[in-house]
Amino acid sequence: MITFDLQKFLNAIGTGRVVSIDPGKRTIGVAVSDPELRYVQNYFQFTSRGRGADAFHIMEVVPDFSGIIVGTPFSHTRDNGWLHSIDKFAQKLSEVTKKPILMCDESSSTSEVMVLLGSLSRSRQKKWKDKIAACCILEKTLCTIMHYNLCNQRRLDSV
Repeated sequence: MITFDLQKFLNAIGTGRVVSIDPGKRTIGVAVSDPELRYVQNYFQFTSRGRGADAFHIMEVVPDFSGIIVGTPFSHTRDNGWLHSIDKFAQKLSEVTKKPILMCDESSSTSEVMVLLGSLSRSRQKKWKDKIAACCILEKTLCTIMHYNLCNQRRLDSV
């Protein structure tokens, strides 16, 4: 299941950790939440070896997770095939992992990270940017999930 709807995603994952992915052309950034979906527990990046191999690699490194968040630039307007590539990657992740996937806006995550890493050398920026972008995507989504849960709890308390 691939969705843009947070509620459908949360219903599908139940409980457990989620993985966020910042897909790049050469490098894939990955961040992993804690089981309670409160904070980023781990993060890493690796060189892409093809989308199918990338999906299997993520499953090897993070064997126990209940859902995947894929960063996609909602504000991307150029028709250069990048959005199609991300969609195909999400489809491959869905086929390989059999896990629910939430497509999440990451329009500015990499540029925000580059501002943070601006004083570092190019080689250090390259070493950190994709995994930190994946952390930003996950952190933003976890905040949204906490806000969503809080609003639903308040709604139930008022009934």
